[in-house]
Amino acid sequence: MPFINRQCLTFSFIAFIALFTPEIQADFKAGASMVDISPAQYPVRVNGSFTERSATQAADKLFAKALALDDGRQQIILCVVDSCMVPRTLIDRAKSDASRATGIPMSQMMVSATHTHSAPSAMGCLGSRVDPRYAAMLPDRIARSMVNAVNRLKPARIGWAQMEDWKHTFNRRWIRRPDKVFNDPFGQNNVRAHMHPGHENPDATGPSGPVDPELSVMALQTMDGEPLAVFANYSMHYFGSPLLSADYYGRFAEHIANQMNAGADFVAIMSQGTSGDLMWMDYGVPRENINDDGYAEEMANLTAALVKGIKWHETAPLRIAQNSLRLAYRIPGPGRLAWAEQEVEKMGNRLPRSQPEIYAKESIYLHERQQTELILQALRIGDLGITAIPNEVFAITGLKLKRQSPLTNMFNISLANGAEGYIPPPEQHALGGYTTWAARTAGLEINAEPRIVESLLKLLEEVSDRPRRALKETDGPYAQSIQKSNPMAYWRLEEMSMPVAHDITGRYNAHFEEGVALHLPGADERIGYQAPIPPAKNAFSYHQINRSTHFAGGRLNAKLPLGNDYTIEFWLWNGLPADSRAVTGYVFSRGRDGDPDASGEHLGIGGTQQPHLAGRLFLFNGNKQNQILGGRNTLAFQAWHHVVFVREGDQVRVHLDGRTQPEIDGVFSHTIPEGEDALFLGGRNDNLFNFEGKLDEIAIYDRSLSPDEIEAHYKASALAPPSKITATGPVAHPMTPEASIKKIHIRDGYEIELVAREPLTMDPVAIDWDTQGNLWVIEMADYPLGLDGKGQQGGRVRMLEDLNRDGIYDQQSLFTDSLSFPTGILTWRGGVIVTAAPEILFLRDTNMDGKADSREVLVSGLSTGNQQLRANGLRWGLDGWVYCASGGHHGNYGIGTKLRSRAGETLVGSRDFRFRPDTGELEPVSGPSQNGRNRDNWGRWFGTQNMRPLWHYVLPDHYLRRNPHIAAPNPTQLVVTPLGPEVFPASVPEKRFHSFNEAGHFTSACGGMFYRDNVLWPEAAGKQHAFTCEPFHNLVQHHLVTDEGVSFSAERDAPEGVLDFFASEDRWCR
Repeated sequence: MPFINRQCLTFSFIAFIALFTPEIQADFKAGASMVDISPAQYPVRVNGSFTERSATQAADKLFAKALALDDGRQQIILCVVDSCMVPRTLIDRAKSDASRATGIPMSQMMVSATHTHSAPSAMGCLGSRVDPRYAAMLPDRIARSMVNAVNRLKPARIGWAQMEDWKHTFNRRWIRRPDKVFNDPFGQNNVRAHMHPGHENPDATGPSGPVDPELSVMALQTMDGEPLAVFANYSMHYFGSPLLSADYYGRFAEHIANQMNAGADFVAIMSQGTSGDLMWMDYGVPRENINDDGYAEEMANLTAALVKGIKWHETAPLRIAQNSLRLAYRIPGPGRLAWAEQEVEKMGNRLPRSQPEIYAKESIYLHERQQTELILQALRIGDLGITAIPNEVFAITGLKLKRQSPLTNMFNISLANGAEGYIPPPEQHALGGYTTWAARTAGLEINAEPRIVESLLKLLEEVSDRPRRALKETDGPYAQSIQKSNPMAYWRLEEMSMPVAHDITGRYNAHFEEGVALHLPGADERIGYQAPIPPAKNAFSYHQINRSTHFAGGRLNAKLPLGNDYTIEFWLWNGLPADSRAVTGYVFSRGRDGDPDASGEHLGIGGTQQPHLAGRLFLFNGNKQNQILGGRNTLAFQAWHHVVFVREGDQVRVHLDGRTQPEIDGVFSHTIPEGEDALFLGGRNDNLFNFEGKLDEIAIYDRSLSPDEIEAHYKASALAPPSKITATGPVAHPMTPEASIKKIHIRDGYEIELVAREPLTMDPVAIDWDTQGNLWVIEMADYPLGLDGKGQQGGRVRMLEDLNRDGIYDQQSLFTDSLSFPTGILTWRGGVIVTAAPEILFLRDTNMDGKADSREVLVSGLSTGNQQLRANGLRWGLDGWVYCASGGHHGNYGIGTKLRSRAGETLVGSRDFRFRPDTGELEPVSGPSQNGRNRDNWGRWFGTQNMRPLWHYVLPDHYLRRNPHIAAPNPTQLVVTPLGPEVFPASVPEKRFHSFNEAGHFTSACGGMFYRDNVLWPEAAGKQHAFTCEPFHNLVQHHLVTDEGVSFSAERDAPEGVLDFFASEDRWCR
């Protein structure tokens, strides 16, 4: 037996143990805590909107929730705060306090905000100021939550899981048609993409980015299997809730605790993912009827199901890495700065009220700050990766990180370790819109996003000890068939970053110009809006989502040496109606860039210039030759078509949707300059009428493809040619008066009668009765563009008489016409007072011929902007004055308005006003009211505006004028609540275009007034009856109004159940 030295053996064994000690994990521990961060004092300022709000109570509690993790070598703290945003200064203060108490370095702590828009203002942003009391209180509460979590560390198990949830988040930022662009707050007409377009809005062509649908969860349980904590992550901006509230994040926590039968110490967290351009509403379909609690419960159900399937680990190595990144702000140039300083000087000490005022102040903030420093973090928890980013991050950025991360299981936490605003990718800046407007909320340099992504990927490589993954495309049968045909270049347009479109043959990369959106859903069988939910598999990218590029004014340009025989093959999805402009759009073009003669060959979709080609493919070879070849078939709107252009010498043909019979076929003259090899997709060489829609799978061949090859390629897609053309026009047609009245539902016990019909009166907008019972009607026949479409005045006043006294008007007489968009009428002294901006007129018939021959201007200077925002609603007050609604829809509309009467000039601004028609006295009153200003029998005044069916003017303006230096509160109190309350129509719900909270809710409230008699209802102490018209939903809602002392409350009368008091099935009923 060989001799073995025992001391040597012992030393070797110790060395062996020492060599592998780092791999031996101590018991994994975890702790969880939550601390109430609801304000101790009220009122508090609330940010999250353009202008500042104030809250006097909390609808539910706000918390700072923390998890502490310990793998035996390193400790990490994750804390999520129920706040819109928390600045780095407050977070660092909280981290510093927690570090002193626990010994854990600040760099091993992550603190983020949920992004509820209903929490106290922890920082100033846009038109909101920080709430100093709340901001002073918050760091201690956050620190306390983190310290408590550390103090509760105990042995635990950990696990994580992920799933794709496509049903609860959608892109909220949509690309607008080129003829529907609007101005930014700086006066530049450049908003090609904007948030919240409204459901199924024809002014918007599609989302400007993809969706990150991943729901991720990290769960903790005790060694006995009891739920300890859940840390979820989902990319959805916020839901919307009353003040103050944790929004759906708080309700999610309650629901999942119930789902998991968790104990009192259980902590549930929903963190914010990359939702800078995402929200819960799908604008491509009608609005879903769901509230914040229902949404939270659905998310909790999905998360609980994920937790049930988790594989639990008793060890999980922890690593965290952090770095700082200094970035510049997009500071204003000299011109914008001078404008901003002038605007701010005019505001004085008051808060900004309009977007230009808000962004003027923000410009100065950016100028003063110049640059900032971001804290970026990457964490590894077992095989789970996490990034922490102090920004509002677009979904495409989150996808870039997830697809390239060395760790395949990972999620991103936004608004972490600070609040540095939106970071749109560079291509999104070119499209404009709210999330790009330079402010503290979106002020970083244009290249901030790629720099942040690169920094985070390096941190992920550091914590994982692995290189990042390469972005790879997968080839389905269609892509394989294209490559077998040996294309010269093949751009699949799956890119996530500008400016290169990669040629998968490796020869001819192309370049995107500004005016594109990347990584949108690609070619498939759907017509119309393409929801982000992908098919199970596809012929293009197989199990991956097929992606495309949306062109919104930009082009794809490349240089290819094409000869006289070549082929261009691609898929297109046109997003612009064929009646929108002269040429719907040029899709492909060859010729010298910027050539004013457009010499070359250009394939486009026809528009109004050649009506017979509207919606059809056509070829054009420049202004000199001016040759046009037209297609045979109209393309389906918003549908994917396969298009192939082939040139063989002087002969050309275009094939549509794989047909061997050409769509266009003929001799087509060469006009491309000698030696020119520029090629453009998505636009013409001179940038005229560039394409508006999506392109996908572009292949270029240096030969002509045969019809059989083209057919084979199309068959490989497994798609059928689209046959449906999206219909446009009214969803309902006008009815006869007799048929329409049968469609009206009225509350039981009441009747409705027809008293006047066309042609006795047409286009009525306001009425009043005289003492003889005659009905005086204002007719706005010139709405909206004038009688000739160029502003010709055509408003009328018509008098209706009931000659046989049967209750039905049977004779009319035209009193006057040629008024400018008249809106209000009041009978007085044998004539009528009419609001017809810019004037209020007194019209009389002095020679008794039934026509107005006397015209006196009582008031002048009224705002003449939007026809729907003009003075209206003339009503007598108990004081003998005539009261008038100014027509404004917010407190800044018409702010400089000065009215003139025989008594002189009066600065009314955006308020309502009253005047004495016989003396000319005029003075402002509290306002504005947009659509009607009415009183009750006791002279208390009420107003109405779109989503506000009835409010009470609690503070009369003459009291506020006693001290012009005080910042007065809002003089109004909502009587019918909440904002945009529910309505109960009989008509079929229809699309709405200007708001995201439309169907089934007030959006066009007008004429809110009190019933001031006792025929329909007997008098009751403290109770009154009010009615508000909601024209869009074809109804009138009845409110039972209760006197609450200082102001009023209202509710629907109980007998009116599933339908409102007056509800018509006729969509033309107003």
